[in-house]
Amino acid sequence: MSGARAMNLRKAMGDERAAAAVEFALISICYIVMLLGLMEIGLYVADQQDLMSAVHSTGRYAIVHGSSSSSPASATSLEQMVGNKLVLVNSSAVTATASFSPNNNPGSTVTITASYTWKPIVPLLHLPNATISATSAATILN
Repeated sequence: MSGARAMNLRKAMGDERAAAAVEFALISICYIVMLLGLMEIGLYVADQQDLMSAVHSTGRYAIVHGSSSSSPASATSLEQMVGNKLVLVNSSAVTATASFSPNNNPGSTVTITASYTWKPIVPLLHLPNATISATSAATILN
């Protein structure tokens, strides 16, 4: 009788181990997908912050480098500056525009806009591409 009990005990233990392995596999798949999703969200937010920072700092530069400045900024130089200030985003993938309304004189408005098509790096999640854009508009002081 004790031999039959030992055999039933081994069989029951094997069933529990198999169930634990299946549970672990299911939970680990969910955990990995969630981890990859959080990583993608983090990368999106980092790229968005990088673009916003570049546009904002270029806008601050533009308001003190108007036509009365010793080195006035042009629309082309401001567009290039946005690309130079990027840290995480590839500057060749960014479209930047700068415009003055009505001109580059003090009291006029400078508007800098940049956009970037963000692409996820983990294809398993099937996330769509997204357009990140940032705009800075300010009055030229100098």
